[in-house]
Amino acid sequence: MKISSSTVYTLDMPKFVYIQVQGVDKPARIRADKVEKTDIGSSSAMLMLSNGGVPVGEFSNMAVLGWWIEDEPDAKK
Repeated sequence: MKISSSTVYTLDMPKFVYIQVQGVDKPARIRADKVEKTDIGSSSAMLMLSNGGVPVGEFSNMAVLGWWIEDEPDAKK
């Protein structure tokens, strides 16, 4: 029997999610309005990001050292 769980963070508007990945100096900076962490066992845990229902990032939980949400303005072009 496998037990799976999922934690979903739904943001009221897109924000920047930073993900620190093992072996990489700078964290990834991804604009997203939903973060979902699924645990289906230690080898298949995932951190998935989406924006407007479109997937924008998927990370193996084993490679993620940490992640956080920042409320910051978009850079003007």
